[in-house]
Amino acid sequence: MLFHDDKLWGYGSILDTLPKYQSLTSVINDSKGLTVTFNLAGTKKKDISVETLENTLKVTYGDKTKETYVDFSKYDMKNSSAEYENGLLTVILPKAPPKTRKILIK
Repeated sequence: MLFHDDKLWGYGSILDTLPKYQSLTSVINDSKGLTVTFNLAGTKKKDISVETLENTLKVTYGDKTKETYVDFSKYDMKNSSAEYENGLLTVILPKAPPKTRKILIK
């Protein structure tokens, strides 16, 4: 399934940004979390880097860089992971547990 949730990034449709993300293969946002898969066939694992900064997921491979908006507050970044196999880079961001906050009564 290509683009399970096309409003995922928070600003318009991901389909509007497709020319910028030609290597983007799929985005799945389900009850487990967010899975973003990139087709990086021909790229060596040692030449790939995945980073986050503020609300940006940045994938660098060779001399190319792809940046994607993600609302990281919804995801458990401590348990995030990335795998590279058969030319596909899969970045997995598990959903964060609900945050509870006690409100002080005055």
